[in-house]
Amino acid sequence: MKFSAVCFDIDGTMGDTFPICIPLLTSIFSRFGGKNYQDSDVTQYFGLNEQGIAQKLTGENWQAAAATFFKEYAMALKSQQVAPFAGIVELLQALQSRHVLLLLVTGKSHESCEITLRHWGMEHFFRQVLCGGPDKLNKGAQIASLLQDFNLAPEQMCYIGDALTDVTACRANDVVCLSALWQPADLDKAQVRALNPHYCFDSVQGLSDFLLPQVVAYPA
Repeated sequence: MKFSAVCFDIDGTMGDTFPICIPLLTSIFSRFGGKNYQDSDVTQYFGLNEQGIAQKLTGENWQAAAATFFKEYAMALKSQQVAPFAGIVELLQALQSRHVLLLLVTGKSHESCEITLRHWGMEHFFRQVLCGGPDKLNKGAQIASLLQDFNLAPEQMCYIGDALTDVTACRANDVVCLSALWQPADLDKAQVRALNPHYCFDSVQGLSDFLLPQVVAYPA
């Protein structure tokens, strides 16, 4: 296999943002929803963006709840000095130097995606960034859109993500999913390993060692 395009997820793949975003979402949506939500009440809706989760949990207060999250999330990333996982920047630089097409598909909203990339200084790496919607999981459709927009055959792209839904979204498009299982959070690692046993990686270095020999320059 030879990949001329590599598409990334963010949360749990490029950086350990879960310890910030999950408790923060839970706290803010409890405040605006008037209920004592648990983390599982939030994570069950992962795949929707933050506005979509807010609509599920806070009703008519969803806009204020989402806006509060974006503000406090940006502050928390900075105050807690959340950095990308070791090796991620080097991997992006290595792929860029090989003229690989770098893309990003995330369930996060445009707002929180921009906050995260700006905090990490990563805005310049990605040719196109597609974000989540408020009403349904859309990664499969986003991947399909990228294949069409950049005239890619499915075997020319791989997707790097940590979730079970990343595997299923890729399989719906015949795209290889490289499962990033190096994050401390264990949302569905066992299910990912069972569904995608040949492409699971426990370290960024292990992924890099596999991926870099498999890439070629994007022809555009």
